[in-house]
Amino acid sequence: MRADGEKARARPKRLGRTGVAVVAGVTAMVVVATAFVVETVRSEGCWTPSDATLRLAEEPARAAAALDPGETLVIPSPMTAPETDPSDTRVGRLLAKERRTTCEGPAASQVVGRVLLAATTGSDRATSGPQRHTEPQSRTATAALLALGEREERYASEEFAPYVAKLLAHYAGSVGAGGDSVPEGDDSVLTFPDETTGEPRANLASPGATDAAREAVRSVAPYPESYALLHDTFRAQAAELLDARPHSGTQGKEPTRSPDSLRFRLSPALHGLALLQSARTRAVLDGRVEDLTRFDRQVLRHSRGGYGPARSPHEPLDAGAAHRRPGVDVPTWLREGAPAARTERQRTEWFLDGGRQVQRTATLWGKRRGLPERFLNRLRTGISSEWTAQTRLYAHTVPLTGS
Repeated sequence: MRADGEKARARPKRLGRTGVAVVAGVTAMVVVATAFVVETVRSEGCWTPSDATLRLAEEPARAAAALDPGETLVIPSPMTAPETDPSDTRVGRLLAKERRTTCEGPAASQVVGRVLLAATTGSDRATSGPQRHTEPQSRTATAALLALGEREERYASEEFAPYVAKLLAHYAGSVGAGGDSVPEGDDSVLTFPDETTGEPRANLASPGATDAAREAVRSVAPYPESYALLHDTFRAQAAELLDARPHSGTQGKEPTRSPDSLRFRLSPALHGLALLQSARTRAVLDGRVEDLTRFDRQVLRHSRGGYGPARSPHEPLDAGAAHRRPGVDVPTWLREGAPAARTERQRTEWFLDGGRQVQRTATLWGKRRGLPERFLNRLRTGISSEWTAQTRLYAHTVPLTGS
């Protein structure tokens, strides 16, 4: 039986094949959309994905059509039982525990993870760069996190965690919304339009979905590679939020927007970083991270670098932060941003402190625009206050190890 990381045995006879010929148009889409639903799990407890399911990873549009829960699924209220179980949707069945082990071929985490990313982000091996999310992609992302949030195994494996982390990175603006971005009366819908771009935004800020989004972050945070990806993404999001804001005023003068206005604009990124830092704390308390010093060093090794302002503003997309390139590598960012840090531990603590990271990005942004130091001091103070407010939502005491 094939588990992640194990050698596959001889190819067994396929079960549950659709047995239909390839046809054109709508019928072909229906076949692709239902192919994995009829695939059965063998009595030995392993799953043989069909060729149609495997192809979904290379065909994002069809993957989104295949897993789209449609408009009939609504986000359940925390106080009431769901009308439809998110685990009983197409994406929920793909993510079921029974499909965590393949009988042969690619590991289950790779099959499920790549199909999930194709369906929710539009990414395949040939695609790079930010793309505007479609309605099916955003609906599927919300439904997937709702389904995973229902499960005791909490994403289970180190092999699957990076796929979930990449999904979260593509929807960083939704994850970091903090419950403040859902239009009134839209708590139960899976998506809503972004107020700036009109792009369908995954509704991860409603009361019924917030816990699912937070649980997703907490579940992937104990793995350094996944942690580094999200830490990079939320810091990149802070840079994008600054770049995207229209500021009037001439070079060297204070913009018409106040430091407090900018502080609150940065709130989604600070919320995401605070949630991530809290997840790291919980992983230590739960014993999932046994050596915090070693974990933090690994995060630094996986990180891409530091995020300062762009050379020119660009239209923000929910997936933009996931693709933003760092301005400098990690050693340079540490050397220039924390020159007073004398030890490796001090430099690491500075790097993993979300508030100080956003302050550094804001300082570089302001200096590039020639803003006066008094304005930057007020902005840094505002960021510090907002960071304190966000971290209080997830306050814990963490026993630190090492020196």
